[in-house]
Amino acid sequence: MAKKQTIDAVNDVIPNTPEKKASIITSLINSPQTRKILEETGVILSEEDQLQLKLFCAVVDDATSMIANEKSRAAISILQCCVANLLKPVV
Repeated sequence: MAKKQTIDAVNDVIPNTPEKKASIITSLINSPQTRKILEETGVILSEEDQLQLKLFCAVVDDATSMIANEKSRAAISILQCCVANLLKPVV
């Protein structure tokens, strides 16, 4: 109940425009103590976790492109074999 009352009180005070609201919330999040608590509770990612996430995304993108290249190479080689078999003279 106290949590809801606090949220309602904050909503009454905080500006309604999205830009101003985002500015205030950003400054609150950038507070070292608040940031630490939010990282511990899993609400936001730590800088190290953000870097790891970027690295994982890059690895997945590379693997995806490699798979796509292999699939296209395999498809091309299959087509080449088919064409070669079609062009063989029938005896």
